[in-house]
Amino acid sequence: MNFIVNFLTKDIWRKLIALTIACVLYLNLYEYKERDIHDVKVEINHDPDIFIDPSYQNTSVHLKIKGTKRQVEELALADAISGRVKLEYNADAIRTGKARVYLRQHNFSSDKKIKIVSIKPEVLEIPIQRKISRELNIVPQITGSPKPGKVFSLRAHPAKVTVSGPEQLVNSLPQEISTEPFPLDNDDKTFSKELKLVKPNSDKLQLSVSAAYVTVDIRDSYDITRDISVTVKYLHTALQSDDHPVKLPVPNKVSVKVKGNQNEVNLLTRNDITVFADLSGITAPGDHTVPLQATLAKPGSSVQVVSITPAAVRVTIREHKKDK
Repeated sequence: MNFIVNFLTKDIWRKLIALTIACVLYLNLYEYKERDIHDVKVEINHDPDIFIDPSYQNTSVHLKIKGTKRQVEELALADAISGRVKLEYNADAIRTGKARVYLRQHNFSSDKKIKIVSIKPEVLEIPIQRKISRELNIVPQITGSPKPGKVFSLRAHPAKVTVSGPEQLVNSLPQEISTEPFPLDNDDKTFSKELKLVKPNSDKLQLSVSAAYVTVDIRDSYDITRDISVTVKYLHTALQSDDHPVKLPVPNKVSVKVKGNQNEVNLLTRNDITVFADLSGITAPGDHTVPLQATLAKPGSSVQVVSITPAAVRVTIREHKKDK
């Protein structure tokens, strides 16, 4: 008993200091604390056939962790711990457009041995789509014209570009993608130039190439003829009434032969030609042969209408049969 008393009372201040140090070390090394960590980044890895909006690629969650005081303090910064999940292709999720990702402790990694008490939110709902690819034709955009008496044609290399991205957006694209415009500036010789593609206005799409080499073939011009199928329009159809019902020809498409400068004729579309039958002169019932007329959207061009086949249509105005 005396031995114990002597041990406790001898150098008591030195022993108290040692005990204090031991308590401090214990509290720092072994006492468990809880702490909230906000904005912990969660990286979402996914199959290449899945498209996730870039804003969801690195989402963040709120964690409550438990560990020793030192561990907790060292994990006070969100970048000291990170999360990662794997999102695999799921037909039901693709169909509904939304995938549910469940977060667990094993999804988070840190060089400290801490325990995750809670995760908020525990479930991430991520909009997803099927990722597809599609080929679009590259159409060079040229302004101006070559010297008089010259015509030109265009070739792009590559002729097509592959566009990849979310299914809905890719399917909504037109069949073509254009280059940045380039002026001919009265050129008279064939040349090639690299032109950037006009990328669709979305950061969700990826193009296989960003530019194309466009060759402009310039040569002497000559006149050509071309047949274009055009739908007939009927003017003054107000004649159609209960008293005089009008029967119009069906089908009502005709072939229009045009002639002119090769360049202008090749650029002509059916929307540039209007073919019409004027019914304003028809006043009596019966069969009437009405000549067809054609106008061009650009009357000042060198293109002229050579013929319309057939040149006329047959319009029938029936006499209304009144009830007896």
